[in-house]
Amino acid sequence: SEAVIRAIDRSTPPGTPIVGGLVTGGSQPGTNVFVTNDKVANSGAIGLVIEGDVEASPLVAHAGRAVGPAMVVTASDQNAVLQLNGRPAAQALDELLGSLNNTDRTMLADRPVVGIVVDGHRPHLGRGDYLLRPMTTVDRSGGSLLLPGGVPRGSTIRFQVIDGQTARED
Repeated sequence: SEAVIRAIDRSTPPGTPIVGGLVTGGSQPGTNVFVTNDKVANSGAIGLVIEGDVEASPLVAHAGRAVGPAMVVTASDQNAVLQLNGRPAAQALDELLGSLNNTDRTMLADRPVVGIVVDGHRPHLGRGDYLLRPMTTVDRSGGSLLLPGGVPRGSTIRFQVIDGQTARED
């Protein structure tokens, strides 16, 4: 993957924005696939060039399924969500974990993910309406949740579980 990035960097004009990512998640080598028209491959790369005056926001579908209620970030600081609905964020997570069935509780505890509502003006939210970010740390002593990129105060979030059924449906 590093060789591909270096080759793209050498072949584009300086300052050209380049966005990308690696797709993983298969339980063993060869289980991730690319599908293009009538061809299926389990190795390779896909590229897309967009030219002109275009504003784009890259998103990755993690096959998340929302659990628990929507909550508003009432206090945050850089990468730390300090409060949800006016309570310490770690306390809100613990209360949610206590309310879930065993399967969802285990999935959320093992792989905590937060879905940030992309467009808060939509009347109904479903899969695809959240930007998913992995939670890196639960600071129970300070009451905060740490997320890469942070979450601005006033954002609406829902915790998400990642499961095989949702991935198949997506």
